[in-house]
Amino acid sequence: MKHKTMRSATRVLAPALLLMAPAALAQQAGHYQGTNNYGGEVDIYVSEVNGALVISGEDDSDTVYCKGGTNVGYGVGFSGFNSPINGKKATFEYLSTNVYYNGTFDFKGKTSVSGKTSFGVPLFTSNTPPPKKAAACLTKPETYTATYVGTEDKPAGYHGALAWPLKLAK
Repeated sequence: MKHKTMRSATRVLAPALLLMAPAALAQQAGHYQGTNNYGGEVDIYVSEVNGALVISGEDDSDTVYCKGGTNVGYGVGFSGFNSPINGKKATFEYLSTNVYYNGTFDFKGKTSVSGKTSFGVPLFTSNTPPPKKAAACLTKPETYTATYVGTEDKPAGYHGALAWPLKLAK
């Protein structure tokens, strides 16, 4: 009788444990840090908003390539857009007068995220004041991987985007 009871308990508990497994493997709120395939740093921030996980911010850096041969290291940063994470995936697209950004986020377990990004910035390409030539400068398509590094978060309420020139290590 004892053997039969144990087997019945196993039949009941095993499916329940399997149902709990996906939640245990889901992403978690916090800071994910990594690099893209060109060596630029990528920081992704996940927040909990009203009980759901969202992409609350990202910082990325890469080289933008401009028509006419001007190539410049650039960084972009976003916060407060709260792109929902559904089924371990999220997307984010943003367009303003100073930056265009498009990204995907694919979470693997609790500590890893990968995806694809690209961004563009308008850039003056002449050195004479006032500058008379401008170009839309774009990154090459990039892939990235990032790993959970802690609970640091970007504020989930403020909507903002910035783009700034920088020097990338070669």
